[in-house]
Amino acid sequence: MKKTILFLLCFFIVSFIVADVTFVTVDWSATVGGCTSSPSFGAYNWTTGHFLVCDYNAAAVDKVRIASGTDGSLTGAKLNTTGLNLGSLGVFAICVTKDGVIYGATDIKSDGVTAGRSLIRWANEGAVPTQQDPAEPLGVAMEFSRAMDAIGTGANTVIGVTGTVVVLEDKVTFLTTTDGLTYSVTDNTPVSSLASERIKQGVALVPGMAKVYGTKADGSGQVCRLDTTGVQLWAASPGFTPPNSYTAPPAGFGAAAPIGYAQGHNAVFVIGFLQTNEYLSVLNGDTGAIITQVQIGQDIGTSGYGTVELDEEAGVGYFIARSVTANSYVCGKISFDPYVIPTNANVWNIYE
Repeated sequence: MKKTILFLLCFFIVSFIVADVTFVTVDWSATVGGCTSSPSFGAYNWTTGHFLVCDYNAAAVDKVRIASGTDGSLTGAKLNTTGLNLGSLGVFAICVTKDGVIYGATDIKSDGVTAGRSLIRWANEGAVPTQQDPAEPLGVAMEFSRAMDAIGTGANTVIGVTGTVVVLEDKVTFLTTTDGLTYSVTDNTPVSSLASERIKQGVALVPGMAKVYGTKADGSGQVCRLDTTGVQLWAASPGFTPPNSYTAPPAGFGAAAPIGYAQGHNAVFVIGFLQTNEYLSVLNGDTGAIITQVQIGQDIGTSGYGTVELDEEAGVGYFIARSVTANSYVCGKISFDPYVIPTNANVWNIYE
């Protein structure tokens, strides 16, 4: 009898704690102006606490601006562009590893003459950059960087680059390295006419590279998950069926753009564009079902290329995207419970 009472007491205490959890909140958000053009992409640097903003149409010295991670305002500092050969779209996308190494790309080879695209590397925010043309052992060129993401550090770094070269060629090329300095294209998702296999506007890599998440393309906004069975063998996950594009909350989240993945929670964080107060939605990483939603207080517009960066141990994240307002970007900070793994809207498990 005593054991039964004790069990019921523990059950009700745990039930109360779990039911009372607010899984994700927006700590602050802002729409920030001051760029030469409408920024194309951005990233958060965990080692400095700064946002990096791609002002791709600006003068060469202003191509990547540095913004405060406290309120999103421009600091006046920029990444060094000395020696870079940049194409017509400048540094269009950017990503940062957890140890502060920064990668970007431009739409021309490193000689500044040959058509193609090249990878840029900054060792840190104060470094002089290097530029290279990733090797193509598979005969596949790196996509032009509409969106980028990176996982791992040093020799274990993997970079995902999305792009569009011809109609329907929305895919991801994966770059790997053996020394943390020189990169090769070692895998790519397929060129496909299927909406469920096209990734362009945002990409989120997953450790182990058995799957990748992304968002589709300018205004169509589908969230995709591709699973792999080997090099260049990728297909849409049959069980991952998130709400269709432009479905209004709470049934959906609007057309998706910025995206991030929390492995320990198996959750996809995605911001959709639909109205002037956009929704950040958390999706089940297996099914795509909506777990929870919160409005960010800003309008990212239909060309809202961007990313959601997450630190699961700390339970914090940062988002940045192109704004609907000219020459502006949207950014903000979120908090979430690092000790709770959501599985769907009604079931919550304690993080062990």
